[in-house]
Amino acid sequence: MSFSFPVYRSPDFDEDRFLAAPDATFAEVAASGVAPEGFHVTSIYPEYFKIRGRWMLTCPSRMDAVPVLRDNGALDIVEFRVFSGPSLQCSLGGGE
Repeated sequence: MSFSFPVYRSPDFDEDRFLAAPDATFAEVAASGVAPEGFHVTSIYPEYFKIRGRWMLTCPSRMDAVPVLRDNGALDIVEFRVFSGPSLQCSLGGGE
C-alpha cells in the first residue's frame, strides 16, 4: 500500500470571513529573551497572518517558533530566542 500526501488547498481569502478579519497585532520585544504577553507560537501546519490587509503565508512552517514582522514588511519565522530591537516584533494574534 503506497502513501501519498494530501494536496494542500489554501483558503479562499475572498470569502467574507477573511475580508472582515482584522489585521494581526504585533508588539515590539522590550527586553531580550522576553516575548510580549499573549505572543503566538507557530505550529507545523501552514499559518497565515493578515498584515496591512493582505494575507501572508509563513514560510517555512516551523514548530515552536515566533512570527516576526521586519521593518521591510517581511514576515519571518524565527526560533524562540527573541532579541530586543526596533525591527523585531512578535505576533499577538490575528492569524488563521
